[in-house]
Amino acid sequence: MRHPRPSLNETRSVHPRFSVVIPVQNRADVVGRAIASVVAQTFADFELLVVDDGSTDDSVAAARAVADKRVKILRQEHHGIEAARAAGMQLAHGKWVLFLDPDDEVAPAWLARLGRLIDSTDAELVSCGGEQFYRDGTQSTFRPVLLEPQPVDPASKWHHPVDHGFKACFRSGTFAASRARLERVGAFTPLAEPSSDHLLASTVRSAGVGQLNSENSAPATFDPAAFDPAALDPTALDRCPLIPPALSLLEIGKRLADSVIDDGQIISHTPEPLVRWNEAPEEPCAGGDALRLSWSLQALDAMARTPIPDAMLLARYATIGGVAAARLRNHAQARSMFKLARQASPEVPKHWARWVASCVAPLSNQIWEPTPEFEAEASVPVLSEEGSLLSSSELLAQSASAA
Repeated sequence: MRHPRPSLNETRSVHPRFSVVIPVQNRADVVGRAIASVVAQTFADFELLVVDDGSTDDSVAAARAVADKRVKILRQEHHGIEAARAAGMQLAHGKWVLFLDPDDEVAPAWLARLGRLIDSTDAELVSCGGEQFYRDGTQSTFRPVLLEPQPVDPASKWHHPVDHGFKACFRSGTFAASRARLERVGAFTPLAEPSSDHLLASTVRSAGVGQLNSENSAPATFDPAAFDPAALDPTALDRCPLIPPALSLLEIGKRLADSVIDDGQIISHTPEPLVRWNEAPEEPCAGGDALRLSWSLQALDAMARTPIPDAMLLARYATIGGVAAARLRNHAQARSMFKLARQASPEVPKHWARWVASCVAPLSNQIWEPTPEFEAEASVPVLSEEGSLLSSSELLAQSASAA
């Protein structure tokens, strides 16, 4: 007997079990694929925070195109990927936190498998393996490796390094730790007093965009090489407190491992490669409708790997691809996409209207005219609070007339 997949409203919670953080800066060609692979998880109790680090391309539009109600898209001034990751950690509500890069993909059972590992071992830090895919078609498998033995404590009765036997992997997507543990090891600095800007970011509507910092609230970063105590203004700290630089994933992982071992807690792992890292292509990414068609195909590929695809998201991704293909005058691709949308959600009349229109090339060309690249974000369908598929007003009017 097949159990129905829970609706998005049923899976949303104030404090989900997992928070996934994806920092992105000018990766419109791949970030949608990473988000779609998380949205397609078999374990649904999570939130996904996508922090845009001042991108100048369509990264935000790509995120909006594949996001559902569990996804929050946040923007900040350009401070670097580590700073964007730290900002996402600050706003995470989940008990456990994981990190992905925008060019990563995860298996549909990624969160479910790590969750079972946490439950079965009572571990404070869990880890898995992954696969690196290169441009030339080759790949490498990375699995958790034995952590270095702890050094000898002069005050200890032991005279040799302690070999704890724990294994871990500290690449993006391969380890999860509690938010409390991350805060304890100084992986990020919690917000001292939330300002209106931060409040906006934490209460942003799903699939919308919040602003992390205003122009006057960007934090100052700390540069040890440029620090001169003699030249320091005594009142400078009161006016602009210095913030230490954000940590890399490897540094975060090492601090977590040391903290867990020092407390006598457990580090657990599975050798399963649940994460895929993709090497960036050499050629520049396409723009405009070609880019939006790429988002759709990437999202559909991620959705195809989950045992029970979400029909609403499947129809949404197919519609985005169908509209993009129609604007590119690829009528066969458009018909295929619109057919998939109506098969996924046959009760929606608009899917049938789009499919019928795509079968008549002159009508399709009249309804879907090519869109310039700079209008990409405005033309991406977004998910409303009720979970229905929305298009631009022009597209809605044209589809209605075609029906």
